This record gives sequence, C-alpha cells and structure tokens, in this order.
Amino acid sequence: MHDQLFRDHQSITVGSIKEKLSQYAQGIPHMNVPEFRNCLDSELSLGAVLQVMNLASAYEVTTTPTLFINGRRMSAVKGVEELRKLIQTADAEDQGGRKPKEPGSPGPPPKQP
Repeated sequence: MHDQLFRDHQSITVGSIKEKLSQYAQGIPHMNVPEFRNCLDSELSLGAVLQVMNLASAYEVTTTPTLFINGRRMSAVKGVEELRKLIQTADAEDQGGRKPKEPGSPGPPPKQP
C-alpha cells in the first residue's frame, strides 16, 4: 500500500484519503477491508500519528528516508556505500572519546553534516 501512496500522493487530498486507502486495501490479498475501513473511521490511531508528526517536526524531518547517526540528521544518503562510510565515521568518532547516547535519551538536537 505504501508504494501506491507514494505514487499517488499528489492526487490524495484530506477529503479523499479514506476512500483512496479503502481502494488500495481492496487490492491487498486477505485484507479485511470492512475492519480496515472501521479503523480509519474510528480514528483510534490519530493520536499516535500526530505524536509522530510532532516528533518529526521537532527534529526537522521533512523527507524520507531520514537517518540520524550520532545525532546528525542525514537526509540525502545515496546508497549503501555512502551509508557505510557515514557509520564508519561515526564509529571512529565514538572510538575517539565521544560517548554514545544512552538508549531512550533524547540527546542533543540533530546537527547537519
């Protein structure tokens, strides 16, 4: 479904999103479309979506994919080799005395490379 969303994103509006998602769901084998539609209509997940959107906004995430490596935002990584180099550089920085963030701690705001 996500491929269809990205492909058709320019034609999807606030008013058409539920209908478009329902159409996409019908093309997924074994999808319980009435249950899916009920989930959309109930908006039970809206709070979680808004929370993620606020987090993305706070960290200035505006594109996908966006990666954070040692607090640095990386949004234009072109391929696995570049990603590997970025990780190796971050690892070398950590080996050089910088302490990695503790899991679950927000840490400092992200920096641009």
